[in-house]
Amino acid sequence: MKNIEAIETVKEIRAMMEKSSRFISFSGTSAILIGLYALVGAWIVRSVLTSVNSVQYGYSALL
Repeated sequence: MKNIEAIETVKEIRAMMEKSSRFISFSGTSAILIGLYALVGAWIVRSVLTSVNSVQYGYSALL
């Protein structure tokens, strides 16, 4: 009887692990795209912060 309970417990644990891994896993391509989007976003922010007006008046003028 204990053997059957142990097998059922292992099956439940396996099912929970499979459900949780579906939401966490990213493909390599999606990870690369996320990184590229972050770089583009950082470049846009840098461009805005270093525009002609912000250089002339300093970063405090943007706040």
